[in-house]
Amino acid sequence: MNCKRCGRKLAEDSRLCSACGEPVRTTGRENDRQQNDRENRKEAQPIKALVVEGTGMLFFICLLMVNTSKDYLVRLWLRENGVTMLWIGLIFLAVSHLMLREFKRSHKLHGIGQVGYLVSCIAVFLMFTMLILMLIVLIGTMLMDMNISGILF
Repeated sequence: MNCKRCGRKLAEDSRLCSACGEPVRTTGRENDRQQNDRENRKEAQPIKALVVEGTGMLFFICLLMVNTSKDYLVRLWLRENGVTMLWIGLIFLAVSHLMLREFKRSHKLHGIGQVGYLVSCIAVFLMFTMLILMLIVLIGTMLMDMNISGILF
């Protein structure tokens, strides 16, 4: 694109001519492209974070489905692997929370992005609550194993 006043070649995103200071007037096609760029930035969604979050949610859905089973082998599998599946799901949700929080710094979340961020916040809260409860149980078990619990309780 060239300046209409002095003819100097201009950069695509320049608003003024660097030589003469003439405001750059864009053509209709360039206006459409700039409008589309603005809309794309406004409509941007954190797709990768939402996919990671969906994967974490699949772990929970699988756990719920297995938990409703009456089959002995399925229940045995749940007893052996359920906690691991739960933690893997929570880790996926925590990672998606970090990705959404980073995306939120540069873009405004709306629609599915807001819902995803809310779900990931709840998951992070649950993860930390479970960690605290596990630590309490671990400390209680250690105290009972050391036979100090009779003195304390």
